[in-house]
Amino acid sequence: MPAPTPSRGIAVLLSRYDPARQRIGLALLFITLLGAGLRFSQLGAESLWYDEAMAAQHTASASLPGLLAAVAADWQQPLSYIIQFAVRLLLGEGEAALRLPSAIAGTLAIPAMYLTGRRLFGYAEGLLGAALLAVLYHPLFYSQEARAYAWLLLFSLLAVYYWLRLAREAADGRPLPRREAALYLLFSLAAAYTHYFAFLNIFWQGVALLALAGRGKQARGVFVLYALFLPGYLPWLPQLLADLRFSERPVQFGEVTLTRLSIYFKTLFNETPLRWQQAAPSVAAFLLIAAACLLWARRGWLALRARRLAAFLTDPDGLCLVWVLVPLGLTVLYSLLATPLLQPRYLIGSAPAAYFLAARGLLGLGRLRLSGRWLAALAAALAAFFLLDTLFVSDYYTAPQKSQAREAVADLLAAHAAYPDAPVVLCGEPATLEVYSRWAGAPLAADWRGCHADSLPAVEALLAERQADVVLMVVALAGADQVVPDVLEDTMCAVERNAYFKAGFVRYARRGSAECP
Repeated sequence: MPAPTPSRGIAVLLSRYDPARQRIGLALLFITLLGAGLRFSQLGAESLWYDEAMAAQHTASASLPGLLAAVAADWQQPLSYIIQFAVRLLLGEGEAALRLPSAIAGTLAIPAMYLTGRRLFGYAEGLLGAALLAVLYHPLFYSQEARAYAWLLLFSLLAVYYWLRLAREAADGRPLPRREAALYLLFSLAAAYTHYFAFLNIFWQGVALLALAGRGKQARGVFVLYALFLPGYLPWLPQLLADLRFSERPVQFGEVTLTRLSIYFKTLFNETPLRWQQAAPSVAAFLLIAAACLLWARRGWLALRARRLAAFLTDPDGLCLVWVLVPLGLTVLYSLLATPLLQPRYLIGSAPAAYFLAARGLLGLGRLRLSGRWLAALAAALAAFFLLDTLFVSDYYTAPQKSQAREAVADLLAAHAAYPDAPVVLCGEPATLEVYSRWAGAPLAADWRGCHADSLPAVEALLAERQADVVLMVVALAGADQVVPDVLEDTMCAVERNAYFKAGFVRYARRGSAECP
């Protein structure tokens, strides 16, 4: 009796079965689940800091037009806020609900990182790049931040993924594939509607694509592709033009210095403002990236000598360098000529390139005739090193990473219930006080804002007007080096003081009162 033969469908599946691909798929699944666990763990544990509180205020708008008006007035882009607005309608308000979209975007960025790395280099770089994105502090922190940065990271990765196919076709002299062109346009627009810094990546991608296309039909195709971007962005274009007047902004940004440039690099590899003195992660990353750059330099020089522009422009390591350096260089230039804007979080759309270069530096050890198993073990060790550093050196889940304004406002509300006539002095921005008092069902605004001794006359006037002996001060600061100030110590007694991370609460009593003889 002949042995039974599998059906045609099963035979096709068996023919496509590849143990190596199965292992890669399982590794990617593990990395993605690990990253998701890190991003969704304790999502609502940290208090909102000022920027997040502003997002909570915007998304509390009664309608979508109200939301768009609030976002525009804050010099922001609308897409991530629209997503948060929809989540608020479904899940209500709270820290976890506000940060949920960022956690989702940060998780989706992990497989997007793998796909982009695979298209740039291969499976190994894709997996190691995804692992670094999953465990490093910088992408993890902004995946738990109620702001646009995780979405900017995701959309930037997907735009690069489809751009790479366009670049390959242009370099080979073929027309741009319509599907990839449409998806590239879609994700570029999504990135641009998420954050203005997305335009820095769109700029270098457009210039490189034009250089690869040369002249003729291909160049016209590239012009048409980017011309279609304009009507897609037209609804927000007037706001973009208005926001270019940065000189009118009341916000102060860090100026460009060599120290700040080094901080940008260090921030990508786990050196946070809380632990600058611990340089092991960034030193390891620097050595790996330097190794990758040395490997690229020889290939790039040979391509230039042979006048092979397409080979030079499409070299994966060279593209990663462009991806990192062009947005950084344009930001530095604008910061020097106009308004300082050099903030690592704004450039998160270029962070994957640095992670790919680090992966290339390690996997380049294969040139030393290391076996695949040794390289895999080294890659796993590098990812584990950064994971342990994030968890136990940066103390990501065990130490506060953001201003503990929630705790300070809770103390204020409890004291205000006991002393309803006491003036409330706010040292910091009002958003956190307004959001947390509203969430507590007791909306409260500060009677005076100030952190320094020049606030004394106003506070004294409030005390006289209300015939009160108590002043309540809440502190919600942004700087890591700021502490609860002793503004009223010369004329009043601090009878209750609770200091938190970048926040605090003080209850002052007037001298001569029962609590301050």
